[in-house]
Amino acid sequence: MQTSSFPCLASPGPKASALSWSTPFRSATELTQSLARLGKDFNALQLSQGQLQGRISVVHLLGISLLEIQTNQLLLLNGERGDDCTAFALESSNTIDDHKVHGKPINPNSLHGFKSGLNESFFSLTAGSTSYMVVTSTTRFHRYLMHCGQEHLVELLGRCNGVTLNQDHHRALCRIIATLFNAPTTTAADRQLNSSLLQTCLLNGLVESQADEYVTHQPKARHDLIRELVHWGFQNGHQPLNLDDVSRALYTSRRTLIMGSKESTGMGPMELLRSIRLEQVNWMLRSPATRAATKLHSISEVAQHFGFRSRGNFAAIYRQHFEESPRDTLLAAA
Repeated sequence: MQTSSFPCLASPGPKASALSWSTPFRSATELTQSLARLGKDFNALQLSQGQLQGRISVVHLLGISLLEIQTNQLLLLNGERGDDCTAFALESSNTIDDHKVHGKPINPNSLHGFKSGLNESFFSLTAGSTSYMVVTSTTRFHRYLMHCGQEHLVELLGRCNGVTLNQDHHRALCRIIATLFNAPTTTAADRQLNSSLLQTCLLNGLVESQADEYVTHQPKARHDLIRELVHWGFQNGHQPLNLDDVSRALYTSRRTLIMGSKESTGMGPMELLRSIRLEQVNWMLRSPATRAATKLHSISEVAQHFGFRSRGNFAAIYRQHFEESPRDTLLAAA
């Protein structure tokens, strides 16, 4: 896999078809696989109930990549940005009721997620939302800011992770990004021009925002703990679940774990871990290759592998979460 013109995203190659692509996802794990195409190691989890219908689209410019994620369900994403990577995220329709970054709700008309030096990404996307992400090299963008005489912004972006734009700047930025997705360019000259236009629009929004409109990145320790809990849950899906054991594994108390989980996700830690296991079951039922690799072929074998011992109870909670039976999922993937 070749890299793009900056190291924080991977690009499939120089062909025109690789400069932009779009694909639907019907499970959170399908979304993570699309992010893996960009060199990003993420876990994604569906938090709300219902059949997931989403789409991820990507446009590579020169030195900048654009991501668009549309989802009809509440999603939680947890992973690593990678080295020398800055991402400016915004929601195009202001559907932000459940949008959170490191456990903190975002403001309307905001840019967020851009703190330099922050490798961890932990955020949720509201059901019915369309989110944009402008991803570039931190070094490159800082050089651009200094070239424009805006050294103070380098300092601001080093300690803040969000800023509220005025409505006109927010709309202008969304309009430019939407145009690039609707009519992606293929020539190097056009890609360079669009990168420059996008950088200028970002710069104008950052410069004209007042200092008190920037949000300092000060995540609570218990919110960082839930990021660790999600990672632990995906890594230990086959282990027996017990709140005391999980608390000990994360070197924390039951009370802190419960508080952090409810604040970050709206559910308790055991319910969150169960949702992770349901996601893992869902993906294995969708993936014949994964079932073959693990030698788990039947629905009951998959369910038991992830700790669901009661067949009837498993089928009921699976249907409640995904609004389809495990058999429906399995047959749809056949």
